[in-house]
Amino acid sequence: FKEIIQQVLHYLGFEMKIDVLMTGEDLRPKPNPDILLKIAEKLDVQPSECLVLEDSSVGIEAAVRANMKVGYIPDIAYVDGETRNRATFICKDLAEVIAYLK
Repeated sequence: FKEIIQQVLHYLGFEMKIDVLMTGEDLRPKPNPDILLKIAEKLDVQPSECLVLEDSSVGIEAAVRANMKVGYIPDIAYVDGETRNRATFICKDLAEVIAYLK
């Protein structure tokens, strides 16, 4: 799975912009927060200073468990209202995330 991600990033020209690339293959997958906490550690950033962008219930749950801010961007996966309300903010797309961060 990681190889596919690396190929897509290379194809899109993003591979040089990624400081840390981890997947559920590296640690227990979401909703366990381990992978998010490991990324914060590798980046030398406190979890409370991190922003996770998510489109799924398990991703939102992992970010909340990791004590990270989470932006929910709805996609095709169903996310119930209770989980959606746990997100720090909700944006319809990445453009709204940029506006939110400004």
